[in-house]
Amino acid sequence: MVLEQIYSQKKNDAPAIRLVQNKMPDSTEEWYWALATYDNDWGTRFSFQLPIGGGTAVRGGMIIDFLYYTPMVATPVFIDGFYWHSVPALERFQRSQVPSLLGAEYGIFAKAPISISSNEIDTLEKVREKFLEIIGPA
Repeated sequence: MVLEQIYSQKKNDAPAIRLVQNKMPDSTEEWYWALATYDNDWGTRFSFQLPIGGGTAVRGGMIIDFLYYTPMVATPVFIDGFYWHSVPALERFQRSQVPSLLGAEYGIFAKAPISISSNEIDTLEKVREKFLEIIGPA
């Protein structure tokens, strides 16, 4: 599996982050989460860095890190690095608007967004467990 190859190397020797759906991940954690996505056969059933409400160019807009097209309702996932913990509460509150924004903008029904702290997915085992817990196998 791709993840085993990545994590079998020392952390300092990890390969460079590569494009996911023609977009550059913002962090190593996003890159590893994307690898888990492909390892679990979700490769064609998700969107990466999907802008809603105008994206970051518009106040109140945002970027969803991963949106999985799970059965019945989509599952938005945010990978929160250290920066996110310093963001004002008002901006964090805006995530509660994700389901209604997805419905209005894309016609997609979605669950409440799931936030994953980068320290929750810092090892191969944690990435696999968390991915299967939240998204599950394809």
